[in-house]
Amino acid sequence: IYLKKYFAASNPCTQLKSRGTGSSNILRFYYDHRTRQCDSFFYTGVEGNQNNFLTKDHCEQACAVSKNPCRRGIPYMIDRTSIKCYTDIPCPSHYWCHYGSTRDSSVCCQIESLMNCYVNENPCALKLETGEGDSELNRWYFDTRSQQCLAFTYKGNKGNQNQFLTKLDCNLACGRAYIDMCPHGEPVKSLDGSLIKCFQNVGNSCPPNSWCHLGDSDDTNICCTGTNTDICERSLNHGFGGKNLDRFYYDKSSRSCLPFMFGGHKGNGNNFQSLKECEETCLPP
Repeated sequence: IYLKKYFAASNPCTQLKSRGTGSSNILRFYYDHRTRQCDSFFYTGVEGNQNNFLTKDHCEQACAVSKNPCRRGIPYMIDRTSIKCYTDIPCPSHYWCHYGSTRDSSVCCQIESLMNCYVNENPCALKLETGEGDSELNRWYFDTRSQQCLAFTYKGNKGNQNQFLTKLDCNLACGRAYIDMCPHGEPVKSLDGSLIKCFQNVGNSCPPNSWCHLGDSDDTNICCTGTNTDICERSLNHGFGGKNLDRFYYDKSSRSCLPFMFGGHKGNGNNFQSLKECEETCLPP
């Protein structure tokens, strides 16, 4: 037990910051084991402990530093461990998921507007930030001038919320969600420019030469350009979007309706919300 205490005490990286008992103000650096970062402090010149380095480089060489990708503050932690996030693992309230180069390097950063005492959580209104670092990550951002989602190269650290893994994610977040719903261009619109909504169980609810694309809600049930004939002859198409919606399709080889998971976007007409709808359409009596 004594040896354990001795070696723990001799490791500067496990010791708390100590300013000492003198009267000087000497710039030094210490390792914060909570944030796993090296930060500056003023040492008084007398006593203190070993967690006291002349330069930040010396501190980072001595202690296991974890790179902080957040522009402000530190990543969300539980028991001093950064909580990972990704498209399928959301962050808690008031945090956003900073996507790194891998799932393991993706962490929750605090929303800056809340840190600055004003509320504007709209990532689409933020300016483009390419960030800091040596990475070259393909990302998308919403350009307020052109009102479009554009590609950019992200450096890996210190960016803001206006960065998305895919163009579809950007469109969904920034008000152009319907652009990538249909597999062949934009949705069908009425004369006044509004989208034509539809329901699969209502026959011919879309204009000629279009078909009903069923999303994850009534708002995303829209008419897409393309023929609606012979939908039961079409191959299984899971689509894109990561929504994992329970659907049914007609399988020609088995001559039966089978379940599948639909991503929520694109796909084709061989896509039914219920087994009954599939069988009534593709297995007539």
